[in-house]
Amino acid sequence: MARLVEAALRHPRRVAGIATVLLLLSIVGLTQLGTSAAVRTVVGTGSDAYRADRESARLFGDEAIVVLVKEKATDLTLTDDIGRVLGLEGCLAGKIPASAKNIPGGADGPCAKLRELAPAKVVYGPGTFVNSAMTELDAQIQNQVSTLPAQQQAARQQAEAAARKRKLGAAAIKRAGEQAAAELQSQLLALAQQYGINPLQQQSVNNAALVNRILFDTTAKVPGTPKQRFAAVLPGPDAALISLRLRPDLDDDGRRRAVALVREAVEIDDFQLARGGSYVVSGSPALVDGVAHELEQALLALLAVGVLVMALVLAVTFPERRRLQPLLIALGTLALTFGAIGLLGLSVNLGTIATLPVLLGLAVDYGVQLHARVEEERRNGLTGAGAVRAAVAHGGRPVLIAAGATLAGFLVLLVSPTPLVRGFALVLLAGVALAVVASFTVGLVLHALVGGTPGPARPARRPATPN
Repeated sequence: MARLVEAALRHPRRVAGIATVLLLLSIVGLTQLGTSAAVRTVVGTGSDAYRADRESARLFGDEAIVVLVKEKATDLTLTDDIGRVLGLEGCLAGKIPASAKNIPGGADGPCAKLRELAPAKVVYGPGTFVNSAMTELDAQIQNQVSTLPAQQQAARQQAEAAARKRKLGAAAIKRAGEQAAAELQSQLLALAQQYGINPLQQQSVNNAALVNRILFDTTAKVPGTPKQRFAAVLPGPDAALISLRLRPDLDDDGRRRAVALVREAVEIDDFQLARGGSYVVSGSPALVDGVAHELEQALLALLAVGVLVMALVLAVTFPERRRLQPLLIALGTLALTFGAIGLLGLSVNLGTIATLPVLLGLAVDYGVQLHARVEEERRNGLTGAGAVRAAVAHGGRPVLIAAGATLAGFLVLLVSPTPLVRGFALVLLAGVALAVVASFTVGLVLHALVGGTPGPARPARRPATPN
């Protein structure tokens, strides 16, 4: 380290140039720095739990963005609001046709962007469920209607054959066949009447009588209570759920964008409920996005508070003019550390953000120790580079020993199976190393260049006299 300090003192301009370039690069990296609160930051990618989670996501879709529809279930499903919800679900699923001229929200709106991003593996909700049920029911009814003549013919032949075995007359045989055919038709009409179906028309979500019979429990104490089997989309009489399960290969930026687009989509006028209902976007991806946003704010808040506290402490502790120099060196260290994270395309999480106050404190501590040693040498009559060399010779070793002990302690954290802890350790290791190098180079070069006036010399110690 003494050689490094000596080289820095001989070439202060190079040190300043290198420091300036590194700071500029760190500023670029800080502008690219992102935050993440994804599962992989908490659970190791090699663990059984993580592999099971990824396999489940591959089969069924990743964590779901959930849209809570706050409206009475009967108002939602038995009125034209069901069409609005169905349109919203189609928008979230990215199923707006490319040829559509009137895209909800416009050609540059969230529905068009969701179609382009295609974040959903599957989307289901009350609109999709009711529409699918109507489509399937209509297919079965049309199948019965189309096959009714053949079934009637078969029933007529069976009835006529049975009448012949009973040796009835020709008129009776004919009546038996017609009666059998009529019974089939009457059964279909009775079933259609029971469910409010017109077999000659296509079934749709606007058939309130049929939807009511399918979805709601008529025996429940509370009117409008959905049947228990439909709890996934209608959990109660006053709400409904739309679930958008994300593609498992969607990265953090894609997930954040999907959450933002869903929030924009529920605000589109075309999907606003006519009976006072509203939408609330939630679910794990929305929570993770919120946590990531909070992390960004926490990053700035921690830094601001830490700088303020350190500045006050240094101002009170040191009367010298350059009392804030250790804090400036510490801020440069933080910028280099987190700027490098951004340049490497990595993101910060709860673990790496927790290193901020620790790194700030350690970096200031190393600078303070060297700062105090230089000022002591100046009081002893030395100035400029001489004071710096003497400070390194007399006080550099304790600083290095303290930093080495700190690094050794953080190395232990690297064996942790938790990614948060390992990330915490890696950032601290890199930050402490940078803080030591910066303190012994940039910090001491600044002391040498500024020079300073020697303070009053300390009185020499009197040698001890033998008794």
